[in-house]
Amino acid sequence: MGSSMSPKVILPATESTDDNKGALQLLTDTRSKLREHVGLNTDGEEPSVGMEHCIAEIQALIVVNDEIFKRCMVNSRAESGDKTTVERYGFETIELRVISNMFEVVTQAEHTHQIFGTSFLSKLPSCLADTLLVKYKGAPYSSYIDYADYFKKAMMLLHEDALRMLLPKLKDHLESVQVCLGEIDEFAMKPHKIMSIVNQFPGTKFRIPNICPNTFQCQVCFSCDAAIDSGSSTKQKCGKLRVLKTIENKPVDTSNESDHERLLKIIDAISGN
Repeated sequence: MGSSMSPKVILPATESTDDNKGALQLLTDTRSKLREHVGLNTDGEEPSVGMEHCIAEIQALIVVNDEIFKRCMVNSRAESGDKTTVERYGFETIELRVISNMFEVVTQAEHTHQIFGTSFLSKLPSCLADTLLVKYKGAPYSSYIDYADYFKKAMMLLHEDALRMLLPKLKDHLESVQVCLGEIDEFAMKPHKIMSIVNQFPGTKFRIPNICPNTFQCQVCFSCDAAIDSGSSTKQKCGKLRVLKTIENKPVDTSNESDHERLLKIIDAISGN
């Protein structure tokens, strides 16, 4: 009879204590470097941030920022050096002029542009940019970051430890984005505020086009086809004045109390009060 052979038993490899210590040290070092990268302390303390509150604030910032962006960046174009040129078109000033025995309240269309620094819209701090792939908006806004997409990726892919470190940084950055957009919005929306005053005059139905006309090239006013005044490098005015209201310049009888109020209104209008 053949001799029986006992089967070989392969024992699992045992991890040495040194290997365990090395792995733990690597994890500790990695977390420490991440903390340093995002500007946090390295003594092991968690940043004092309530996750739910921070997430809610970020969501609100993204929604509001997107609303402002859609409103004020319609007539914009990205320039080199993280700058953006924003155009506006409308009736920005109302003037009073005297012609013969008449007062006329007049306005004229203006086409203006201004350059803004928009690095907050197109760049993330390195601690955020190096953590996740950054996606940009679709054309024609492909120079600007899609913050809703970035936040969604962060919530899906990052561990809670990483979120605790990165979300406060993202919130601070989004607040800077909102300040930047607020400055652009104030500039872009000014003609709309003036328009609400202009259209209070009877028979006045002026409008502001959704897209700024190519006034600088064609030299013709969008709304009336009149020639454009030369203006300055950042502003051009329509050569045609629009008369909003005509007031007869009748002599004021100072002995008549009913004329006193009319005189005061004329003085206020002339003095600019």
